[in-house]
Amino acid sequence: MLFDDEAGRPNAPIRVLVAMLILKEGFGWSDEALFEAAHFNLLVRRALGLVNLTDAVTVESTYYLFKQRLYSHQLETGSNLLEELFQALTGDQAKRLGVMGDRLRMDSTLLGSNLAACTHLQLIIGCLQA
Repeated sequence: MLFDDEAGRPNAPIRVLVAMLILKEGFGWSDEALFEAAHFNLLVRRALGLVNLTDAVTVESTYYLFKQRLYSHQLETGSNLLEELFQALTGDQAKRLGVMGDRLRMDSTLLGSNLAACTHLQLIIGCLQA
């Protein structure tokens, strides 16, 4: 889809390129910080599937070409491939793990922060008025 079946493919596995995009956005890194972490942070290298110290990190030009092709594809077709990937993965995980989306779990810290602003008397009065 992004690369010609006969004449070209990326110089790095697609899974590594997608993982780099996820890590960059997830940690709020600049491109420079991403490549520094990919070269020197063992946890990041492992997350990218680079298990040996001799495994080469994707070169910047391949990374930028991949991003450019994703963007061009979206402009041409209106299809965001990364969004489609995440929706498919999330749907599959929810199905396999039996997660149902009909109820929303609230974060208890939100509830706790609202309770902290009231005195005990205000809480009792509020409950009686409701």
